[in-house]
Amino acid sequence: MARGKHAGNPEDSFEDTSSYRSRREYRDMQTATKLEEKNDNIADTDNVNNNTYGTFNNRDTLNTNILGDDFLSFEDEESTLNYKKIFLVLGIIVVLIIAGFLVYKFVFAKDKKQEEPSEPVVSNEAKMIETLEGCKVLGKIVIEDIKLEQYILDSVSDNALENGVGKLYGGSLNNYGNLCLIGHNYEDIFEKLSELEVGDKITLIDRELEETTYKINNIFSIEPDNLECLLQDETKVELTLITCETGAATRLVVKAEEVAEDDVDMTENTNTTDLNTVNSNTTNTSKENV
Repeated sequence: MARGKHAGNPEDSFEDTSSYRSRREYRDMQTATKLEEKNDNIADTDNVNNNTYGTFNNRDTLNTNILGDDFLSFEDEESTLNYKKIFLVLGIIVVLIIAGFLVYKFVFAKDKKQEEPSEPVVSNEAKMIETLEGCKVLGKIVIEDIKLEQYILDSVSDNALENGVGKLYGGSLNNYGNLCLIGHNYEDIFEKLSELEVGDKITLIDRELEETTYKINNIFSIEPDNLECLLQDETKVELTLITCETGAATRLVVKAEEVAEDDVDMTENTNTTDLNTVNSNTTNTSKENV
């Protein structure tokens, strides 16, 4: 019957076809609608992600907008406080360093100096030189009457006699025996020995700077081969000076003997008395003239 109905009734066939088409279109429309909804959901998801990313990028701006100027001033104050703390710490460190230096200088260094042994004091006293032009120095000879002052050298070599007075024979300076000294007839050495007189004084200074005064008791000339002036007398402290005379044909000899300390003091007192007497006479003469 259904078969016959469809075949025999055109309207039923039209209705069925129309209904079929309507259902098909409805399904297509539903499918299209679902696709559109799905696309809309995808688009909405992208917008949400974009908005979220933008939110993260603009966090500082949002915070600033939300918190306002008070938040910025708070950050500035915090930075200022940090700088103040840094400067405060640096200042404390500097003060500690200075304090440590002062403590070391005035406490520890002072104690250290007190513990260290004091350096030996260098004496300003005059000392006899050890050598002169390679020759050992024994002492000095001083003769004020002829302005002579020369070193006594332990040698009679040409080098020694060119630079001072040489020891020819005898013992040590200012000791018992006959100390014989020779020197060239040079201007600053023994040239003026001929000007000396009996009674004049000669001073010898040894290495310990001890002085001994001698008084001239004889002056004479000898032949170069005459050695009697070199004879020793161990009971006396004698001094013999020898130099060449003009032309070098003879030798000039000056003999002297140690003066006792009492005699030296007496001589000095006598000289002082004579000087006072001269001054007194000069004063009296001046008064008489007035």
